[in-house]
Amino acid sequence: MRGPRGLALHPTSPRLYVLGKLSDSLTVIDTTDGKVIYERPVSSHPALPRPVAEARGFLFDARLSSNGTVSCGTCHLDADTDGLAWDLGDPAGALLTVPGANLSAHDTTPRPRTMHPMKGPMVTQTLRGLQNGAPFHWRGDRPTLQSFNPTFDALLGGSVLPAADMEDLAAYLLTIRHHPNPNRQPDRTLPASTAGGNPVRGRDLYNLHNNHCAICHSLPSGSDGNIDLPQEVGSAQPLKNPSLRTTYQRAFFDPRPGASSRSGFGLGHDGTGFALPTVHPYVLDELATPADFADVAAFVLCFDTGTAPAACRQITVTASTAAAAATELTLLESQARINATSDLAVHGSLTGRHRRFLYDRNLQRYRPDHSAESPLSRQELLAQLGTDDALTFMGTLPGQGGRPGGDRDGDGVPDRSEPSPSPQLSWHQGTGIVLNWTAAAPDWSPEHALSPAGPWLPMPGPIRFSSSSIDAIPPQGPAGFLRLRRTW
Repeated sequence: MRGPRGLALHPTSPRLYVLGKLSDSLTVIDTTDGKVIYERPVSSHPALPRPVAEARGFLFDARLSSNGTVSCGTCHLDADTDGLAWDLGDPAGALLTVPGANLSAHDTTPRPRTMHPMKGPMVTQTLRGLQNGAPFHWRGDRPTLQSFNPTFDALLGGSVLPAADMEDLAAYLLTIRHHPNPNRQPDRTLPASTAGGNPVRGRDLYNLHNNHCAICHSLPSGSDGNIDLPQEVGSAQPLKNPSLRTTYQRAFFDPRPGASSRSGFGLGHDGTGFALPTVHPYVLDELATPADFADVAAFVLCFDTGTAPAACRQITVTASTAAAAATELTLLESQARINATSDLAVHGSLTGRHRRFLYDRNLQRYRPDHSAESPLSRQELLAQLGTDDALTFMGTLPGQGGRPGGDRDGDGVPDRSEPSPSPQLSWHQGTGIVLNWTAAAPDWSPEHALSPAGPWLPMPGPIRFSSSSIDAIPPQGPAGFLRLRRTW
């Protein structure tokens, strides 16, 4: 399950070069017989833990279906949604009973909710932002992500995954986050106006007890996880109160005469419902005026997705633009000082060298990628920018700034303080010349060229690892040059 995302065909040789997104590798294929000639990682350190990286394939591998043409990713495009409503009922299925309470009436007594196997049309839900989202699906009839394993058999026509593989898939899905809501301010606060309403006032109305909005769609996710009565959700069957975090992505359906729609399906579970904030029939006692409805709708369109805007913002700064960037840099730093909001990494050219830094929220200074150097203030950092230098300040998800900020392999040792590979050439009887370097520097790759000017190519020979050293055998042929190179 390499997940090919890029192909390049050699103009004269029978060679196809394939970039594998899932395997994070480059594969060379002989087009005459389809065999793999060579494969190597495209980075010296895996971007994801191995179980998570491998599990991505289960979401997109069409070979897991009966005819090899569809996968989970067919409807959940890039682990998101296709925006369509599907009727996936099973006439041969059995009734299912799950617990739910009448929480809108402040009654916490669990009651049985009967689920019929003929589900009716339901809009594809996103697989992003599933953290703390159990039970799952529109009807809350899947207590865990592992409960979806029968989908590979009953829906795709293949076979259920081994339990260990399904555990990996569930772990992978729980790493996927929503995008930030673009209707929010860069500092994550609510704007003064959205879609003709005041979301700040709308938030107060939303939280007003008599309106019951926040009773079922409780903050911060917009769902209390409860499976509610059909009459409360405007449905013929019990439904789980869905999260409101992606409403802004789906509010583009309006079936009224003369209206314009960018989607063929609405906000409800069956693709109906389009008029925010109600969508489904419900008495909102304290919403009395059109302005009240507009303000609550504006708040729902600004609903926080769980990901801060600062975690996805970046700005590139040069010596000539540093002063103008002060406001944006102050924003990124202030957001990085909040633990659960974002980290702030810096990378680029400084004094003519590639450097990386990580903003330390406690010191409020930038830690460099060398352990012997002291943290710098923003002013000290920008003062080193030369005419040809540029630094990119990049917000990341919380806890993920370390690797782009100077510790590429996440081992706690800054990149420029990592051990030198100390390469050596030796002669082995029967093998010939061997390039050898210390096992303490596994992130270096051997390359060869006929001249120092290149072109430098990866050494295709075998690489042997031991507890103390790494050996690579240069290719046979004319004399040339060897070097070790990091891929980052």
